[in-house]
Amino acid sequence: MAETLNDIYTDGCEVKKYRLSDFFNRWWDEYARYPAEYITPEQYKAANAIRVCRTAALGIDTYACPECGEVW
Repeated sequence: MAETLNDIYTDGCEVKKYRLSDFFNRWWDEYARYPAEYITPEQYKAANAIRVCRTAALGIDTYACPECGEVW
């Protein structure tokens, strides 16, 4: 899993940066096929919102360190 995710999202920093949506996009379908517990419709809706989240596309301000790229 780590190797797969290492190539997903980097911003030039030595430390890899991941978005929550990266993990959901990688593992949600597999988990949803055989969930450990019942997944409510609200949980499906929340998971799908996380998977399609594009903060920058929605016009939300984010601030990034010019040296390392850390976003806050």
